[in-house]
Amino acid sequence: MLQPLSANDRRLIVAGTAVLVAVHLAMSARVGAPTVVFDENGYLGNARWLSGNGQWQMPVSPFYAPAYSVVLAPLFAAVGSVGGQWLAVRLVNAVLLASLFPLLVAALRRLFGTPARIALAAAVVGAVAPAVAASGVSAIAENLVLPLVPAAALAALAATESDRPLPQRLLAGPAAAVLVGAHPRFTAVAAAALVVLVVAGIRRRLDPAVAAANAALLVAGVGAFRLLTRALRQARWVDVEQLEGGPAAWWKLVSSGSGLRELMATAVGQAWYLAVGSAGLALVGIALVSRRAAGHDRPPASPNVRAVLALLLGAAAVVFATSVVFFAQNQFRADHWVYGRHNDSFTPLWLAIAIAGLLNASTHPRFGRVMAAATAATAALGVAIATLRNPAELDSVFSPFAVPALTRYVGDQPESLLGRATLVAVFAGVAIAVAAVTIRRPPPRAAVASALGGITVVALGAGALYLGTGTVRATGQFADGNYDGWTAGAIIERLEIDELCIDASAAAARASLTYPWSLPDVEVRSYNAAEGEAPTCPYALARLTDPARRAAGDRIAVLDDGGYYFLWDAEEGLAVWVQPGSEQARLDRLGALLPEGFPAALPPDARDAAIEPVGRFPTRQTVVPGGRIRMKVRATHGGTGAPWPDFASFTGEGRVRVVADIGAARSGGPTGARSGGELSRWMLPGDTSVVEVEVLAVDTNVEPLPPGEYPVRLGIAQSDQPWFTDGGPDVAFTMVVEG
Repeated sequence: MLQPLSANDRRLIVAGTAVLVAVHLAMSARVGAPTVVFDENGYLGNARWLSGNGQWQMPVSPFYAPAYSVVLAPLFAAVGSVGGQWLAVRLVNAVLLASLFPLLVAALRRLFGTPARIALAAAVVGAVAPAVAASGVSAIAENLVLPLVPAAALAALAATESDRPLPQRLLAGPAAAVLVGAHPRFTAVAAAALVVLVVAGIRRRLDPAVAAANAALLVAGVGAFRLLTRALRQARWVDVEQLEGGPAAWWKLVSSGSGLRELMATAVGQAWYLAVGSAGLALVGIALVSRRAAGHDRPPASPNVRAVLALLLGAAAVVFATSVVFFAQNQFRADHWVYGRHNDSFTPLWLAIAIAGLLNASTHPRFGRVMAAATAATAALGVAIATLRNPAELDSVFSPFAVPALTRYVGDQPESLLGRATLVAVFAGVAIAVAAVTIRRPPPRAAVASALGGITVVALGAGALYLGTGTVRATGQFADGNYDGWTAGAIIERLEIDELCIDASAAAARASLTYPWSLPDVEVRSYNAAEGEAPTCPYALARLTDPARRAAGDRIAVLDDGGYYFLWDAEEGLAVWVQPGSEQARLDRLGALLPEGFPAALPPDARDAAIEPVGRFPTRQTVVPGGRIRMKVRATHGGTGAPWPDFASFTGEGRVRVVADIGAARSGGPTGARSGGELSRWMLPGDTSVVEVEVLAVDTNVEPLPPGEYPVRLGIAQSDQPWFTDGGPDVAFTMVVEG
């Protein structure tokens, strides 16, 4: 008979859940905006549309299911700012992921009869599995799926228990429907659940009324999500990319030797990820569930528990098969050979069950043998995957969020990831097996066994958290590259651009996430220049070198060469182009358009400038040869004909800078090189910018200037252009180079 939780145990669950919410919020604070194209494109845009903002059109891409977006939508409706919405995403993710802890405790107790304290310890490890630690930094469906899997198992068990209140018995069907609504990998799971409900009701293994009600709710839920899917596709997608294939593609896979080999290699890769990413513990969890479902535990589980565990195994097998079939057809990154995110839906549960088995010597006396077998299987899978796959063939590219348990192994040598990860997992598996045997050595002192078990649990939890935070770290670095110093969104808002077409063929459509996410009031549409399509908006975001935009007479209003665009065939960056017409004329009157053919010299009427010192500005400043003088000045764009591009927007030649014109100390002597400082912002006519300037005491060959007194004038110039606008006498001084 399972003893109820004590008041102290309940307090520990509440406190542990609160701590996990705080931990997830702290980890996600490192990532200030979405980074995962196209997944976050889909989920965040869906949430915006559901909250009443339907201005974010997707390029051609897979469809992203709506259930997670349904959770976000009410908060998006209440919070309109981009920063507030991202905080809402982080908070929702933290609460959902932290809820894994009490759900895992309940699953261990109700499905395995695990004692309370062991269940608490095991659930902590499951709740910090790498997939869990990694998910909260991204707006992806895993944040909903991970807690929903154990919740669905508990709902299925509740449906079989006649002493449960009726509302609790009617949650199994809705839970299966929400799984499908969260991600299509659960489609076959929902279909199987419907068959099981119907058969169980007919054979009276389940109360017929309860079975019928759950089946009806399952069908209604799936139908509602299908209607919502249709509405979202029509509202947001140019076209849906069917990467999952269809009957013809699936038949080709299973009916040819090459297809069968690909299926086998992909299955080996995904099994390898499950084993290596958990040090073999996922395999142990699956083995323990299988043993209990088969009735081999002593005492044996009830028929209801065994049935639910069999359903859980079946669901995991269906998701595994679905993922294998999908990625056998879609392989353009190395992580697609060992993809983990789909099967990680069950990893927290497998981990928690395995840890509970490790700690519960009375019910799992042969745990050490099972762990040893799992370690041997991990090693065998490592040998197999190393034989079948070579990451270098796909440029050794591993997406962090796709294989969260492997991110720490990528480093500077991703090509050797398979071998290194296998070795670490095998060593860890051996250590766990030794710990399991040691805990069970007769006659152990309870305190020694308890201490060793506690140390093992802490080490496993810390290791899981360490692996998962590798993805957090990598995602944060990627976010920094995309958003730090990124000013294009602010410039677009200032120019009052309310409609923007994004070329999906430019920079692999990376900008289709950053721009619409950061500009919720701008209507964003998509077109594909590579397929001969033209923008239907006055403004188009396309490559700076796009010949079609130049040929059409478009002018450049905004520059953007950040966001790692150089990795995706846009080395010179992107630009917002405006077509000939009323909008081009409006911006031209504002002096907001760069000259035709940019990078090119700004027109003469855009070169007027005024510069004044900020703070103390001595008229004589001393420096050693090759040294530098630092100061701050305030530069004002006094021209009318064009904006001044800044370094944050454009790192190439053609941007405007504050420069120091250093004359010769004596007739015929060397002059100084043009040093200076970058503008702090993109400047329209009339704008002012505070600039940090460094004047270097070096000549035009970057050699130290000889001693002497050099006249220095600060002014405005354009990199790689000969013109120079003197800033005036207030920022002229003598640089004394001492001998």
